Amino acid sequence: MRKLMNFAYISAIALLSAGLFAACSSSDDAVLDPKQDITPQKDEVNVNFVFNVSTANEATMRMTAENTQATLTQPFRGITNAYIGVFKQNADGKYVSTSISTEKLYPFGTIIGKNGIDPNAGEESNTPKSRRVVEVSLPTDVNSLMFWGKAIKDGSSIDQGKITMNVSSDLSATSFSLDKIVPETADPTEPHVYVQALKEHEQLMAAALTNIVNSNIANTDVKYGGETHKISLAWSDYVDISGESGSYTITARTNEPIAIKNALGASSDISMRALGDKLAIAYATWNTIRSGELRAGSGTAVSKVIEDLMTVVNSVANAEPVFWEEAAAKTLAKQIKTNVEKFFDSDREYQWKTAGELMTALNVKNETLPTVDEDCNLNNFPANFNLPNGSVILQFDITPKDPGPGFDFAYNYKGAVATYAMGDENGSFNPLNYVYPAELCYFGNSAIRVSDQTKAANYYPDGVTDWDNDDKWTNDWVKDSHVTNTTRSVAMKDNINYGTALLETKVKFGAATLQDNYGALDKRWNNKPEITESNNTIDATADRDHFVLTGVLVGGQEQEVGWNYIAKSTTPGFGNMVYDKVGEIHIPHFDSNSATQSTSAANYTLLWDNWEVKNKGSKQRDVFVALEFVNKGVDFYGQNNLIRSGATFYIVGKLDPDKRPSSLTDVTDAAYAANKSLGITWPTNYALPPYDTDGTTIKERRVFMQDYLTSATFVIGENSLQHALVSVPDLRSGQISLGLSVDLNWRTGLVFNDVILGEQ
Repeated sequence: MRKLMNFAYISAIALLSAGLFAACSSSDDAVLDPKQDITPQKDEVNVNFVFNVSTANEATMRMTAENTQATLTQPFRGITNAYIGVFKQNADGKYVSTSISTEKLYPFGTIIGKNGIDPNAGEESNTPKSRRVVEVSLPTDVNSLMFWGKAIKDGSSIDQGKITMNVSSDLSATSFSLDKIVPETADPTEPHVYVQALKEHEQLMAAALTNIVNSNIANTDVKYGGETHKISLAWSDYVDISGESGSYTITARTNEPIAIKNALGASSDISMRALGDKLAIAYATWNTIRSGELRAGSGTAVSKVIEDLMTVVNSVANAEPVFWEEAAAKTLAKQIKTNVEKFFDSDREYQWKTAGELMTALNVKNETLPTVDEDCNLNNFPANFNLPNGSVILQFDITPKDPGPGFDFAYNYKGAVATYAMGDENGSFNPLNYVYPAELCYFGNSAIRVSDQTKAANYYPDGVTDWDNDDKWTNDWVKDSHVTNTTRSVAMKDNINYGTALLETKVKFGAATLQDNYGALDKRWNNKPEITESNNTIDATADRDHFVLTGVLVGGQEQEVGWNYIAKSTTPGFGNMVYDKVGEIHIPHFDSNSATQSTSAANYTLLWDNWEVKNKGSKQRDVFVALEFVNKGVDFYGQNNLIRSGATFYIVGKLDPDKRPSSLTDVTDAAYAANKSLGITWPTNYALPPYDTDGTTIKERRVFMQDYLTSATFVIGENSLQHALVSVPDLRSGQISLGLSVDLNWRTGLVFNDVILGEQ
């Protein structure tokens, strides 16, 4: 991890004489939207302030370096929703370290516009490198200043994050919150994305699947070989249901359904014919969700299953029966086909039809599902709600008929996803707890410099390096002082820094051959005492896309942070997951002739600092990250089931703040774990939250630190695919099945090499 100020926008504030405001104005002044009265009140003096901003920037994917200002060559995004709080502390030269109230709070709109500064500008450029002037009036005796703001948002929430800011003169009431991806109430910018709409789309799709699974023929004449029999026959008649409520088992029958036996007037069971056997196996396979399996419910995943299912159903519907029993099976298969094609388009590889066509087929009125747009493309569900494909999970419910005998069968979407697939049988995660990444936020907390002389903007130190250098300030400046009625120029002693943390994610292959999980699954599914089947393998040296990275999911994020961008609650749950939708990032193939492997392009994700007060003095939280991939290669078996070509799947990696980086060779693992300050280049010229009681930095490393970048290279190793899941795992659990090797680099030398995850 390294300080973002080394390679990203970091700013400083200076307060100048009010008389210089007009003279120092620039083309940028027009964007300023001051929201406070600058008329000085009693015991106040007029001053102006100027920003000093250093930069860093390099384009990649979303969340891109451009959106996060991660490197040195990209344009400044500007600062909006800016606030300045001023304080009168009991001594000069102090940081604000506790939740006190401001002496006065100055709200601004856009305080500096996009491209308003250029750190690479030459001496002759009209664009300032780092300065910005606005006018305010400060109370006398003020000796500390605080700044909050965020980057101007000119892109989508997917690209640039989404937060809610609440800045108050009472610091204890100030908060910054990650916005839910699916809110209770729709945002005007995305009026179709809210909880009720998500649930109604799930209800519609589940109703279609329920209609199919309950396919039947009623009181129908079936003819074969000159004989005709009337029969009522359900697809479920081809299976047996055993077990108890909540743990029923579906088994393909070995004898023909009782309805067929009765229609023929047979006195004994009839062995299952070939066509009936196909229907029986298809029903049992489709509707059996094994222990540990999370059945993906995205539009594309369901469509692929239906396409596979119809391969079997069509083979029965188009067959030539050789028994009357098979004629009955064929008649039923035609009805199944009819039901499927009410909802899925057979001419488009069984993709979903429009929501309106489903509602018509199900005879559902618009007022029943008022939020469903009839033109909605269900193949894009839940991506059209900005959720990861694996976040929506199907369940197949079997309930005894009342009155009996028999059972009712229905598909539904899970409200909360059990975490048993991740090793925690007692936990669950609600898809409604996905949040957007943070926006690019700014934070400053500083003592001040004062001067009784009026200063023009070009007489102030220019840039962060000079700003921190006392020798660059003229002798009339007094450091660590306070405002008096003779003060004409005031400067923040320290820079404004980022309030957010930044995760850089890269992926590479770590082995030439990748093993899937077929052998272990065959043993589990067939109750074998040992593994007898070989795994399938994938050649990672082939120069083509095997998998592409499409998303980064970061677990254990606290939704709300306080005035210092540290978790606001004293008992935070860290129960939210950030979903950063990437697009598609190519992963270079494995090069057997090279000692080092190429990585993918970087993706950048803005997050909150994850320091936890209850862990002060001990280890801070591990962080679990799930990478979302699309399988561009062959089918393979993951942790619990088959992952088809074209399917979305997830693999989890762990970032452990106490894992000693290989670059630190002069300390042991035990010494590193014991000393929580090692591995970080701590700032020497300002205090970083969280603050100790004396206002100094609590030097305890954690995975995500505000104003720092955490760089993680995830390695798809030989056995990583054996931990691949087709739904999103719960990333809060401490007992997670891990499938990625992580090389975690904190940019000042903290590097995690060859961490084999999954071996806890």
